[in-house]
Amino acid sequence: MKYVNSVSLDLPFEAAVTAVQQAFADQGFGLLTTVDVQKTLREKIGKEINPYLILGICNPTIADQVLSLDPQVGALLPCSVAIRWDGERTQVHALDPAVIGELAANEGLRAPAGEAGRRMGLAMASLNAGQRGSQRV
Repeated sequence: MKYVNSVSLDLPFEAAVTAVQQAFADQGFGLLTTVDVQKTLREKIGKEINPYLILGICNPTIADQVLSLDPQVGALLPCSVAIRWDGERTQVHALDPAVIGELAANEGLRAPAGEAGRRMGLAMASLNAGQRGSQRV
């Protein structure tokens, strides 16, 4: 099962974070959480890694639809977008919400998960415009 949509950006890390937030906002997703993995690993275990953020994003309309169908699906929300610097380029990995439709037993979740996936795909495509190396993993 393919679970993420990825793109490699020729942008410095901070510029890529701003671009990612805007691309997803343009598709109706809001930022709920930001996890600074680099800072957390440094503080908790003394390990130094390249910049790495995990953004928790959510489209409120779609979240309302899926939670109305199955309140337990909240355990799979918000959708995650990982942004990491690999030393040369910024890598962006976005969860494919189709995973929610596949994991949950409620068939009704497939349509809103598909819509979320479509919008996330558009956000990733906008980031990929002019870039090389987009892939699904």
